[in-house]
Amino acid sequence: MVAKADAGSSSIMFRHASAAVLVRIRNDFSHPIYIDSVVLGSESYQLSGSRNIDLTVDDLGLEANAPSTTAQRRVRVRFARNSVSVAPTEVCEVQVPIFPVGESDITIKVYAHCWIEGMSCDAATYSYSLTNNTVALARNQMLKAQISLSGTNEHLTIVTRGAFSVDATHQVYFSKGNLQYTIADGTWNFAEHQYDVIESANVAENYAGQTQVGLFGWGTNGAFLEGRITAPTSTSTTASDYGPASGNLTQEQDWGHNPIANEGNQADQWRTLTNVEWNYIINGREGCSKVGSKSNARFASATVNGKRGVIVFPDTYTHPSVSVVSGSFDGAINVSKLDWTKVEINQLNWEKMEAAGAIFLPSTGQRVGKVYQNEWFGYYHTATYNSSTQSQMVRLMNNSNISCYVNSDRSNGSAVRLVRNVD
Repeated sequence: MVAKADAGSSSIMFRHASAAVLVRIRNDFSHPIYIDSVVLGSESYQLSGSRNIDLTVDDLGLEANAPSTTAQRRVRVRFARNSVSVAPTEVCEVQVPIFPVGESDITIKVYAHCWIEGMSCDAATYSYSLTNNTVALARNQMLKAQISLSGTNEHLTIVTRGAFSVDATHQVYFSKGNLQYTIADGTWNFAEHQYDVIESANVAENYAGQTQVGLFGWGTNGAFLEGRITAPTSTSTTASDYGPASGNLTQEQDWGHNPIANEGNQADQWRTLTNVEWNYIINGREGCSKVGSKSNARFASATVNGKRGVIVFPDTYTHPSVSVVSGSFDGAINVSKLDWTKVEINQLNWEKMEAAGAIFLPSTGQRVGKVYQNEWFGYYHTATYNSSTQSQMVRLMNNSNISCYVNSDRSNGSAVRLVRNVD
């Protein structure tokens, strides 16, 4: 409602001053998409001003009696990242409120993204003109429009993720970030960015009071192991609490059987690499692409967006034009003795490399019981056992060689990066 009083009048008039456009977004991809925002704009149709309607906050900041200027005729409804998922063939409805003044075309833009099976899609900036169908909406009226997003959309940009050989005949795609477990609802997710980590300090027993877990004891994948489940939140320091209790101690452990909520949410789509496969990626591949002056570039120690770790290049890779904050890739490519100062790049330049297919393994630190330590080092689980008390992991340690065969107590909390087989 808007209240209005004419000059010199003692009367106040109330009137409805809002209409709406109902945007129906159909997902015609074969995989889920995530809606980021819906923007309505017009060159001459007065909307509710240059308004960002942020549905992640309580106060929407709408002012129906503040019409837009000519240069600011748009309304944007924004959603938190990965919060609005649309499954294949399903429709998501977004209602966008506007201030109904004027008569002209309205342009609708839908911003969405997806990341599935080695494909990144910051997708679908789809412009939809209502042209002759648009008239001045009456107060409290709603206009409906439907948009279908698909791989044939001319506004769609698809970036193919890099493929990595794990032996002479098989390749995998890496997940977009390290594995995370949300305690409240028991869901598994991939981190939004490759450099994201959760733990940075000691935790309470069994993560009491925490919201997420990013460092896991070996075998804490929620699967039945001879009649028992080891919880992802376990902080026990007893090695026998992890992995099979008895019997087949050679059983490999795999977190990938779990549905990943922000990556298709289907079981058995991902898997954990063995120590042999990790070693092949780091040390065994031949014929990889050239980076700078270095041929067969497999990896490089680096600092990315302020986070120390290791960049791993796919089998086929075209290195984009990037500016380094300091250092040079030429001095870091395939150098096993890691040095985080060899290369430093910012977030913008990393995103260029990521779009070309590179992955980044951040330094994660390690959790021993409730104690967080060694924040400058990276520890990654493999699926491989070593003994009744130990598993094997990948260790990324500054001023030391990369090792894919490090024995570690099964109770030690380490990171997990999953892969998906290339069909």
